Amino acid sequence: MAYPLSTSSRWIVNENGQRVKLTCANWPSHLQPVVAEGLSKQPVDAVAKKIVEMGFNCVRLTWPLDLMTNETLANNVTVRQSFQSFGLKDDIVGFQTNNPSIIDLSLIEAFKVLL
Repeated sequence: MAYPLSTSSRWIVNENGQRVKLTCANWPSHLQPVVAEGLSKQPVDAVAKKIVEMGFNCVRLTWPLDLMTNETLANNVTVRQSFQSFGLKDDIVGFQTNNPSIIDLSLIEAFKVLL
């Protein structure tokens, strides 16, 4: 399988060998409750579409270190439980409305959805 981007010397190039400049947006997910911000406000597809519309061609999804260092948190705590632990009831309702397929995933599985 050919990947759309590769390297040539020090440059990132597309499948035609043309240089590509990455214009990245930051999407925070490293803060408590260890879930990418904004998903209680908009569906993940809408956020991704908006990123593209704004002219970005990559996303830097910040890594919640707790997911790597705390296996119990990563695998046994759901998005819903994480928000409950911080008393974020409005965000739970927002997730149920905007991203119902994510709300009951473990934190690591919810992170993987964004990848």
